[in-house]
Amino acid sequence: MLKIKIKLIIILLSGIWLAGCDQLSEIDPSGNVVNIAFISSDIREAPDESDEQDDILAGVLVANAADPFLDNGDKLEIVFARQPESAREIPGLIRDYLKRDNISAILLGSNSKSILQIKHDIDAFKIPTLAVVATHPDVVKEVKFISQLSFDDERQGQAAALFVRDELLLKRAAVFFDDADPHSGYLGQIFRTMFEQTGGVIDGFHLVSELNHNTLEKLKAKNTQIIYMPLSAKKVLTAITLLETLDWEPELMGADSLFARVIQEYPNRLDELNGMYVTDLYTDNNDFVNVSKFVKRILGFYDEMYRNESNSDTALGVEGYQVLKVAINQCLDRSNGNCINKKVRSIENQQGIISNISILSNGKARRPIFINTIKNNNLKMIVKVN
Repeated sequence: MLKIKIKLIIILLSGIWLAGCDQLSEIDPSGNVVNIAFISSDIREAPDESDEQDDILAGVLVANAADPFLDNGDKLEIVFARQPESAREIPGLIRDYLKRDNISAILLGSNSKSILQIKHDIDAFKIPTLAVVATHPDVVKEVKFISQLSFDDERQGQAAALFVRDELLLKRAAVFFDDADPHSGYLGQIFRTMFEQTGGVIDGFHLVSELNHNTLEKLKAKNTQIIYMPLSAKKVLTAITLLETLDWEPELMGADSLFARVIQEYPNRLDELNGMYVTDLYTDNNDFVNVSKFVKRILGFYDEMYRNESNSDTALGVEGYQVLKVAINQCLDRSNGNCINKKVRSIENQQGIISNISILSNGKARRPIFINTIKNNNLKMIVKVN
């Protein structure tokens, strides 16, 4: 995995941005501190995984270590506590933060399911909050202080279906989704709707509980050409194992972060994904690798601070930190939540790691969707959807 680690770190961090980052100009510290809180609540499924490193937090801390100062010399510091056991603990953690520190913004590393349970509780604090990985459209619905860094599931599901119809020219598909996960369920339904609207046939629309030998055998008999699975790493790997027992090789497609989750949770099974298609925020394309002085500095910090492989979560942590830094820089009063929130929600064509990011006034992010194939244990871009 060392080769993968080095390559991913270079790819994911090579496009990192800073105004004047190549100059690495010195800033005189003011002595003032501005706090950004980091919170995550997601528990991975793999029984043997390590809790030593939250990959999003790793990206945040590396970016902060390399670039800690605002333009006026105020120092950004990341404050974080224990990982909460459930989403319901997050509002209490925010209250604890506020008792100890003046929090200017929050980076929230939780998934859609977690945030949807507590979004109104978070919004009530009126602290600018950037949801780093959550992609469900309702995460920012009817709230004013939560914004998204990732593209949303409506665009992602539509892009996946159109790719299958227009690029792969496949007509028959099946979908497996997890009804306990709003992200999975929404993606499955959007894919189904768009696929059928473009003349495709859905041979099966199944709950993940129906992911078994019997269901797959029936789909094989129908000559299903592709299976869309916006599922966890564990469930996707289960499906691949079942398909092998059937000696059946339909095309397979997964959703955002699948590649990262397998790297995190099942690194020894990464090769089982080879040949799959996935939608993602990133891709592995040497065309945009341009290692600047700042990137070399980032690489040095990462190698010193962590031994784990970087992945899309690491990259999102870097981007999330930088988006908040750009927004906070534009407000003279670093404690003015309304100002910082307005600046977050007016980010326009900010250069991200490999693509530009805009955050609209409704809190939704606009950024490209990369449709990749997994080849030789790496993401290879097929289509970029702007």
